[in-house]
Amino acid sequence: MISEKFTGSVALFYENGMLACIDLRDTNMNRRGRHWLFKNAPVSEEGLLAFSKLLTHTKITEEAVTVSLEDFKREYPYKRNNHLLPPIWNKMNKSEQMKAYLAAREYRKYCDRESRWYKPKIAAAWLRAKEWMNDWRRM
Repeated sequence: MISEKFTGSVALFYENGMLACIDLRDTNMNRRGRHWLFKNAPVSEEGLLAFSKLLTHTKITEEAVTVSLEDFKREYPYKRNNHLLPPIWNKMNKSEQMKAYLAAREYRKYCDRESRWYKPKIAAAWLRAKEWMNDWRRM
């Protein structure tokens, strides 16, 4: 979703027709706009058409997105023991995989920022501990 009212883009991720994630990482949307979006974003994909009619000066495009284990490994900052990942990754549902992928990008930035004292975890332990649920931008 792109608009004249904010820079960047907002991504609404749907899994099996239901809203799984709203990604605001690539936008500077203000607090009021975020609050409005969280309150009015359609829970089901079927509501997107009506939702798009509410929005003026906003364009919504649909893209099929699939995140693979290779995508995750490419973004994750620590490359050792990747042979442990497939069983864990395959047990995760698609929305968890998407969230883990997005969090891995932020985790990489965190590791770069804190490289003087912090050593990244092995990816399998990071996934198992559900560290992808942390907000790495605020840590």
